[in-house]
Formats: sequence, structure tokens, C-alpha cells
Amino acid sequence: MHTMSSSFVYDVLPEGSIRLLELLDAQNDSETITFNLRTYRLDDAPDFNALSYVWGANTNKRQVRCINKITPDGALLSITPNLFEALPFIKAASARPIWIDAICINQNDLKEKARVVPRMGDYYGLAKDVLIWLGPCGNDSDLAMDVLNWMGFPKKRDGLQRHLCGTNGPLNTAYLAAILSVLQSKKKVTIVQLDLKLLGLPIKDHPLWLALPALYRREWFSRLWTFQEAMLARNATVLCGDRTIPWEAFTQLGQDMTDTELLWINQPSGTFTNLRHFQWPHNNGEWFWQYLLGSRDKECSLKEDRIYALLALAPETLRRKLKVTYSDSPDHYVSVYRSAAGAFLEIIPLDPILVAAHSLGKPTALPSWVPDWSLKTASTPIPTRSSAGHSLGFLRDWAIDKLNENVLRVKGVQVDQVREVIDDYSWHWPDDVCGIGGPADKMLKWLDRCLDLTRRTVNVEEKYKDVFWQTIFAYLEGCNQFNFPPDPVLGLQAHRIRLFENIHRVPLANTALSSKELQALAPTLSYLGLLWRGKVFFSTMQGRIGFAEKGVQVGDSVCLLFGLSKLSILRSRADRMHSFHSQAYVYGLMADAGAALGFLANSKMLVEKMQDFKIC
Repeated sequence: MHTMSSSFVYDVLPEGSIRLLELLDAQNDSETITFNLRTYRLDDAPDFNALSYVWGANTNKRQVRCINKITPDGALLSITPNLFEALPFIKAASARPIWIDAICINQNDLKEKARVVPRMGDYYGLAKDVLIWLGPCGNDSDLAMDVLNWMGFPKKRDGLQRHLCGTNGPLNTAYLAAILSVLQSKKKVTIVQLDLKLLGLPIKDHPLWLALPALYRREWFSRLWTFQEAMLARNATVLCGDRTIPWEAFTQLGQDMTDTELLWINQPSGTFTNLRHFQWPHNNGEWFWQYLLGSRDKECSLKEDRIYALLALAPETLRRKLKVTYSDSPDHYVSVYRSAAGAFLEIIPLDPILVAAHSLGKPTALPSWVPDWSLKTASTPIPTRSSAGHSLGFLRDWAIDKLNENVLRVKGVQVDQVREVIDDYSWHWPDDVCGIGGPADKMLKWLDRCLDLTRRTVNVEEKYKDVFWQTIFAYLEGCNQFNFPPDPVLGLQAHRIRLFENIHRVPLANTALSSKELQALAPTLSYLGLLWRGKVFFSTMQGRIGFAEKGVQVGDSVCLLFGLSKLSILRSRADRMHSFHSQAYVYGLMADAGAALGFLANSKMLVEKMQDFKIC
């Protein structure tokens, strides 16, 4: 028995090196979990595996015995319970040395972390196999993993079938064949018990229909670092308890069960990670911006890691520009986000950066044009086909101020000013709610107030309904996207009818729209629920209407920043600078504001109105 009271001391990790651990003993108690931690030049390192896992709670840490050059007799190292529980299964699954971040990086050395994090892509990319640890068995995970292996690997079926369909087994061969048949057909199943029976599937309350979704909703899928690790892996294996399955088969079967809705049989609500994202190649950073936007719902412990946890998926030019730093200061992430935004400006247009920058909960220390990646909420951007600044794109000029890195200088013109805002309602489609004062009633009243504001602003009786509904839909001339109804008034009328029926629980008789027409418009109207999330309706001083993100105020400037496809809402400050609020849709200006405002025909007027906006 080893008796140790000293804490483990790391040796120095030279530049271009990697620490790998070799598990010597792993018997699930601190006296017998022992490993040897060795340092290699990365170019000379032996073949190794890497672990992808969730750190889990930092409380109730467990201790293991660690050996290196400094402590050849071993010393104690604390690790999280989730990692401790994984070690015996890792030893069984990996004959090679393995890289595990919590152990192979000195977590107390911020400088070492800053050097190693940019190399994570090399570690996971060079690993012969990435072991994805989903956690110990639980919630019938053994059943789920066995069924997945049965479906994915015909050569394993005989052995698994004896276990799954034996005397006390949870399934029978007919059930397994029926599940496989559904997956091969790629047709969606319904949750109606009769339909399950007709398809030969297990009943709705069968344990399998709880086990499978529980497996694909494990915490691993909600973490940000694990997403990058899986994307970088050349080869990966999923471990859950003592069961394993190749990652490629695991994701494909999971996506097939999502598409056929087998995962929803017992749990019709809730969501699953889109497994197709893991199947896309990261193409040397081509999809990095999409990863950033699409992963805002994923978790990480440090705000800085919203950027760093995906950095290995970024283009090489961006990786060179972003210096990884860590600090004990709680506001350190602000400088990280600001530096990242400055680096983004050199490789992508300003438009998507400003779309991501809007948020009401941003700290005041963060410049208004810099996205706050620590906030999970994000609104739906205005449709990308708009090209308000297209014809003036040759005047595009934006750059970080040389004297103040918080300031973004952008050339453009102020085209209007916000006059009135209707911002006391948050759009959402009312499901199963009715009655006076209910959500459908509130939406109808909001719609009527916006319609009235349009009538008062546009002041052309026969035109205002068209203008209103086209604005509500972010309509663009010549781009009839999202199946916008050919007759805007028909769309408005359809929406009002659906709301009225929702409120009063009765269908309207003798309406101008048949039930078939209403049904055909349903997808169009559903799109509005996405587009208008977090948006508000406003009018302008020059008789226009539009919408922007919630928080727009009377007096805000509607600006055309050269080279941007959308208009921008800026707010003047006492120091002659501006803060960016959001991008905006303004009726009549989205196809080409430069032409609509006469700037193309009158270059003198353009020069007179041009400004150098300092956005901070």
C-alpha cells in the first residue's frame, strides 16, 4: 500500500512538447489508480489516444497517484469524479498512452494553459483514436448501446441478440427487425400506439424509448469543448460504461433516429443536438463563424472559452492573430472578445459581426460593435438577400481606431431617425391559448396598433396595408423568399383570421379565405414567429416604417454604413461618438438604399451627408 501526503508537482513543459499518461493500474480506488506522466517532443511522441469528456462538478474531487521525473515514487493529484470514474474503462479501451487535458495540462499554470490551448487541434488531430466518454452506465444505457451496436454492425448481431432477446431480455427479434426496417425506410413514425403496433415496434412505454433519448441527451452533447474535440478527431470511439461503439456509427444512427422521430416516441418534447454538425468537415476554418453562432447554447466554464474552445476549428490566419491568454480577473473575457472581433474584421465582412453584436444584456465595458459570446440568446437576423448598401459598397471603409481599440470607425450616412416605437410586445406564436387577454388576443391588438401606426405614417389609404405586411415579412422586391404570398393583404387577412379563431375557439364562416388557403399560408406565417423574435416595430421622421431589435429608442439614427447589406440603428452619445444598437429593416430602402435616396444620381449630396461614424 502506498502512503502519500505530498501533492503532485509538474515538470516544465517545453515549447512544442506534449505530456502523455500511461495508466499502470485502474481499479476504481485511489490506492490502485496509478499512472505515469511522461513528456515528449510532439514530433517524436509515440502513437497516442486522446480523451473527450465532461469535467463535471469540481466538488468531491478524487485523488490518484501520479509518477513523473520529479516524483518517481508518486504523489497525489486531484481530479473530478467524472474523470476518476472513467479511468478503469479508459484503460480497458486504450492500450496506447493517452492525452487527458485535466491531467496533461498543469491547470494551475495560466501561462502553460495559454501555450497549450492553441495546440489542442494538433493533439486531437494527431490522436489515433479519440475516446468519447459519455459517462457511467445509467438510465438503461447498456440497453441503448447494445441496440445501437446491433443495428450498426451485422456481424455482432448473433451475440447481441442472445443477450437482448434471451429469456429475460428486454426485446425480441421482431422488435429489432422492426426498428431496423423503420431506419432503412427513413419514414417518420407517429407516436400513436396503434401505429407502433402496425409497424411492429415496442409499445410507447418500453424502456428502450427512454434509454435512447437519454443517451443522446447526455451532458457531453451540451459542452463546447467536446464539440471541437469530436470535430477534430480522425477516428473516435464512444464509451458509455463498459460499452463502446464507433463514433461514426453512433452519430449516423442517432441522426437516422432523429429523422424518423424514433427518439421522440416516449419524449415528444425537447430537443437533441444536431448530429449532422459533427459530420461536416471543418475545412480548415471555412465553417468557423457558423460554429460560433451555432454553439451559443453550449456550455463552458470560462467566458473566454467561448472563443478558445473553438479556436482549433478557425482559419489559420485567425489562429495566428488571436493570442490565447487567461487571467484570474472576472472581466478578462471582455478584452478577449474585443481582440477576437478585431481579428474577425480582417477575414469576414462587418455585416455578420454586427448581427451577432446585438444583445440587451451586454456589459458596458464591452464595445457595442463587439459580440458578447457569453450570452446564449440571439435573435433571428434580417433575411440575408437584402442589399441596402450594395451600390455604395465601393465606399466601404471600416477599421479599428488607431488611438482607441474600443472604437470602430465606419463611413456612412444617416438616412432617417426613429420617431415612434411599439416595443411593449414580444412576438411569439400563441399555441393552445385563447380568450380575451390571452396571447393570441395580445398579438392581434399589437398587429392592429402596428397597422394603425403604418396608416398614420404612410398616409396613403390604398397602400398602407401592402406596406405594412411587406414590412412585417421583410419583403424584398424581386426576391419572393419564404413563399411570401403574392397578395400581401391576403397574408395579413389570413393571419388576422387565424388569430381571431384562436381567441374565440371557433372557425369563422364566410371568410374570404378557404381552409385550404389558410393551411397553405401556415408555413409562411410560422416563419414570422422566427423572424420577429426579439424585434419591435417603428416609424421614422421621414414617413417610413421598419423593424429592429428590442431596445430601439425614439431619436435613434437610421444609418446606411457603406458596404453593409442592412441598415443600422445607431445611438448618438455626448462625446460625439455612437453606439451600435442593431441592424434594421426599413421599407423601401432594403434593395438599394443608395439608389432609393438619390445618392447615385447626386454625388454632391452624398459627399455632403457622408460621415465618419465612431462606434464604441
